[in-house]
Amino acid sequence: MDFMNELLRKTNYAPKKWNKPFVRGGEDFAMIYFMSKLCSYKRDSGGCTFCTIENRALGTEGYLHQFKYLSDFIQEKTKKNILLFNRNFFDEKELPSNERKELLKEAKKYASKIISIESRPEYITENNINEMRKILGDNLEIDLSIGVETTNDFIRKYNHHKGFNMKEVYQAKKIMDSQGINFVPFVFVKPLFMAEKLAIKDTTKSIEKVLDMGAKRVSIQPMHAYKGSLGGMMIEWKKTLPPNLWSLYQILVNLKDTSKVGVQAINPTKLDPTPDYMPISNKDSFEELEAILTGREKIENAPNVPSRKEWIERLKTAKNIHPVEKLIKDYKFLKNHLKLVAPIDEEQIWRDYETIYSW
Repeated sequence: MDFMNELLRKTNYAPKKWNKPFVRGGEDFAMIYFMSKLCSYKRDSGGCTFCTIENRALGTEGYLHQFKYLSDFIQEKTKKNILLFNRNFFDEKELPSNERKELLKEAKKYASKIISIESRPEYITENNINEMRKILGDNLEIDLSIGVETTNDFIRKYNHHKGFNMKEVYQAKKIMDSQGINFVPFVFVKPLFMAEKLAIKDTTKSIEKVLDMGAKRVSIQPMHAYKGSLGGMMIEWKKTLPPNLWSLYQILVNLKDTSKVGVQAINPTKLDPTPDYMPISNKDSFEELEAILTGREKIENAPNVPSRKEWIERLKTAKNIHPVEKLIKDYKFLKNHLKLVAPIDEEQIWRDYETIYSW
């Protein structure tokens, strides 16, 4: 077992406060949260650094049963868009193909515009995509989200522990294009083991890259953490902080076009009632910045509030540390603090930095 596998198996099982499927939504969409199995990657390799999803036993009530249980709520909330599955939709071990087909047929009854799903790229095959398009027909748009997180393969491997590379994303995108499936990537802001200044650069470059690839839109996901998760522990041990709200502002300023960019969960209390949620830094500047991030105010009108001045000063005075040195330093802290056994392969980390560290 390698270091990250052991680390993530020992952490990242923060308890959630719900034990049954539910629906969230607005006037024109419904987001469905199923009770579901662990994804194969989390089970086999420890998962991603910010995944806290637990294995929720399904018993005899499979996904189709859950969807039908929620159908009245879905009908109340939407007649246009349905986010059908916020996990790996094409992972046979997580969602067997027979249930997947029936779920698509049921969802088709309620959605009149868009059906959205998520998947890791390795499960996006020609057979799966062709089958889905055949079931849903040509009148519905299909949005397929991939947690790309960053277009830098080094950062995705060592900061995110995602287990795939950009070559696989490109291949998945090519298959999606063949059936007119929309590419909707997630891009992460400030993963663990990364300084704030680099996080701004990483997110900006990654968004530009996926837009060049033809993304329909990009969902920016600021780092968040639950108490008990690895991220939550790192925050409590004062080894990291969530990204500052003004860092999100700077990312938007850096981008040439923000028309296809959205920021998720900038006010977590509106989206997640869990009291153990650790929200984004600098809540005092939230109201001013929320108006910008949600399009109610122009970027150039950002107020020069005290929190923004403090953020600028902190970035100026932050110690410059090589990204690999910071990564290894944090790895060593976790190894000692959590009494992990697996070795940290520093030589391999430096070799990978020389070969795959680029956006």
